[in-house]
Amino acid sequence: MYGYSSDIKQEAFRMKRTSGFTTVELLVVIAIIGIISAIAVPNLIAWRGNYQLRGTAREVQAAINGARLAAIKENAMVTVTFNAGARQVQTAVTNRATGVQRQTTTQLKPGTQIASTTFGSNAFRFNSRGIPINIANNSFAAGTVTVSNSSGASMAVIMSRTGNTRID
Repeated sequence: MYGYSSDIKQEAFRMKRTSGFTTVELLVVIAIIGIISAIAVPNLIAWRGNYQLRGTAREVQAAINGARLAAIKENAMVTVTFNAGARQVQTAVTNRATGVQRQTTTQLKPGTQIASTTFGSNAFRFNSRGIPINIANNSFAAGTVTVSNSSGASMAVIMSRTGNTRID
């Protein structure tokens, strides 16, 4: 019986000594986490900028499509204005009977801006049938709005003469 209890004590002592992690093991794990973070963080930052750029392009497209639908639904003229300085897309629905305008503003996502537009005066109008019209000469309008992010990447929202939009 005496030999049995000494075996238990030795086993308990050995378990005490080997349980847990050594300082070297912890340092190795921390170093591995640091290396993985150093590789992943720049990729996450680039992904975030591209994600915001795609989101801004979709918001501009949605503002244009929403203005077209409002023109058809309310049988009214709808003006779409691109304000690069304020980073906004503004739509104004003009009631034909009363002449009262109702405005909607879409603010672009942080880190993105309107780089350029091919619309005269950075604006165009949808008639009551949803056809885009140039404000200056009442001809059919077609054009492109280019949005960019702080890293220089850009996307274009293209509107055809029929009012259909796509993102390139």
